Amino acid sequence: MNPVNNQLKKHASARGYTLVELMVGLLLSVFIVMMTIAYLVTSAKTFSVQTNEALIQENARFTLDALSRLIREAGSDPSNSLPTELSPLFAQGRCALDANRSNVASDSNACTFDELSTGSDRLSITKAISSRATACDGSDILVEAGKSVLVATILWSGDIDQDGIRSLYCQSYNIDTHTFIGRAAPLIEGVDLVQFQYGLDTDMDGVIDQYQNQEFRRSQILQTKSNSNLTSKLRPHLKAIRFAVLISPGSGLRRDQVVESSGARSYQLLDGDAVEFNDRLPRSVYSSTVMLPSSN
Repeated sequence: MNPVNNQLKKHASARGYTLVELMVGLLLSVFIVMMTIAYLVTSAKTFSVQTNEALIQENARFTLDALSRLIREAGSDPSNSLPTELSPLFAQGRCALDANRSNVASDSNACTFDELSTGSDRLSITKAISSRATACDGSDILVEAGKSVLVATILWSGDIDQDGIRSLYCQSYNIDTHTFIGRAAPLIEGVDLVQFQYGLDTDMDGVIDQYQNQEFRRSQILQTKSNSNLTSKLRPHLKAIRFAVLISPGSGLRRDQVVESSGARSYQLLDGDAVEFNDRLPRSVYSSTVMLPSSN
C-alpha cells in the first residue's frame, strides 16, 4: 500500500469542526447554562419563600397559643380568696388613661389601651395569685401566707430593644402596690401588630351581640348617659376577647431573597387604623377568639 495515500487518509479523517458546528455547539452550551442558572435562581427563591412562610406560621402558632393561654387566665381566682368576682381586665375605671387623672402614674402605663403609638393595642388582664408565682420575665412574685396579690399581665407589640424586629411583649404589674414586676419580656418575635376586641352580651341572653374596642358607651348596655368602658359593672356582659395579629418571619427572615412586591403595603386588623409598611417583608394576618372561662 502506498504510504502517501495512507497519510492523506489519516489527515482527512482527523479534520476539525466547521465554524457552523462550533457556533451551534456554543449556542447549545449557553442555553444549557442559562437554563441551569434559571433553575437554581427559581429554586433559591422557592426555598426562601417556603422558609419565610414556615417562620411566619411558626410565629403565628406560638402567638395564638400564648395569647389564648394568657387570656383564659383573665379574672381567675383559683383559691377563691376574693369576696367578689374579679374583673378580667385592668382597664379605665380601675386605672386612668394618663398620669394627670390618677394619683399613681404607673397605672396609666399598665392599663388596657387602644391604639398605642406603635399602632398596636395593649391588653392588661388581671388574676389573683395566692401562692408563689413567676412574672413574665421569670422573676418571682412573692405572696404572703394566707393572702392574695392582684396581678395584671400586660401584652402588646413593640420593639423595645430597637433591633428592627417587633415582638409580642409581656410584663407583670402588681395592682395592689402599683409597681411593675420585673422587666418587659419578649415572648415571640415577628409580631408586628396586635389588636383586641371584646365580645359583649348586651341583653344577657347567653349570646354575644357585638365586638367592640375597650372604649365604648356604657349607655349602650346599662341605659345610662355616662361614658365608660370595661369596668367591673360590665363584667357580666363581657364574654370573650377577640384578637388579630400581624406576623412576619422575625430574625429568621432570609433578607437576601425578599420576594414581596415593591411599594408600601397596608394592613388593618379588626377595627384598628390601617398601618403601612415599606420594607417589602412578607407578612400574614391571623385571628382568634377566646371565650372567658367564667362566661359559660
